[in-house]
Amino acid sequence: MSSLIAQARAEVVDLLSGLGVPIHHTPPARLAPPCILLDEAQPFIQPDTYGSAIATFHAVLVSRPGSNAEIIRQLDDTVSQLIAADPTTVVDRYDTITHANQEYLAAWTTITQPINY
Repeated sequence: MSSLIAQARAEVVDLLSGLGVPIHHTPPARLAPPCILLDEAQPFIQPDTYGSAIATFHAVLVSRPGSNAEIIRQLDDTVSQLIAADPTTVVDRYDTITHANQEYLAAWTTITQPINY
């Protein structure tokens, strides 16, 4: 049996898998967009009601290089798919990330997942 946190993470990965792009739990040695970087948000685990908590994750949707119009369209489409799959997703911002001296535009999102114990 996996831990409650591992189960919550697996449910978020399952949700993100529907977007059809690779998901990385840790920064990969080589970034090959489009992809998703998944990590824990702060605060990561918060108490909710008795017997439950909320796990909060950041999912950074990284676009493939292209023209500004192509990148924005790609991010808009991917974020729209995510929101359709989970209407509680919070889209924090579109911003650049740097990996191996290469800049990429990415959508920073926050996804919550209930934990029942």
